[in-house]
Amino acid sequence: IGALIKKCHCFLTTDSGLGHIAAAQGVDVYAIFGPAQASRTAPYGAKGHYISLDLPCSTCMQYPFTATHSKVRCPYEFKCLRTLEVEDVFSTIVE
Repeated sequence: IGALIKKCHCFLTTDSGLGHIAAAQGVDVYAIFGPAQASRTAPYGAKGHYISLDLPCSTCMQYPFTATHSKVRCPYEFKCLRTLEVEDVFSTIVE
């Protein structure tokens, strides 16, 4: 996977380990974050970026346990992810 990611001009991912692989390969990586703490788990380094909405309820699920539990519930129906628009993601990447 790392060899494939290294060939990318930039890499768009979710809040996952693939973002860290991309950053380690020196690829500009943009990770989409919802309820988790981007400040704690976003890809490291100058090539690591994260995209998230600045909502009052953001970072409601504190890493690591409540954010990764299989029965995660959200009283706002994960508005932090549902309302993130493609245009917002695209404009962040092309900046």
